[in-house]
Amino acid sequence: MVRRQFSGKLVKADDKPDVTLREEGVYSVNRRYELTWTLILQPGEQRELNYEYTVLVDR
Repeated sequence: MVRRQFSGKLVKADDKPDVTLREEGVYSVNRRYELTWTLILQPGEQRELNYEYTVLVDR
């Protein structure tokens, strides 16, 4: 199981992870999310997962 948290808006992610809105990020301008991938790997197998997101920046 692989979990990654980020603030912003998900643009894309490899292998369709579960996307969960985290409670502490509900009222933020850049909401806080968690991505969860459940993978089965063979011994010695490696996997690279990519995800992309955007954030709002106050200037």
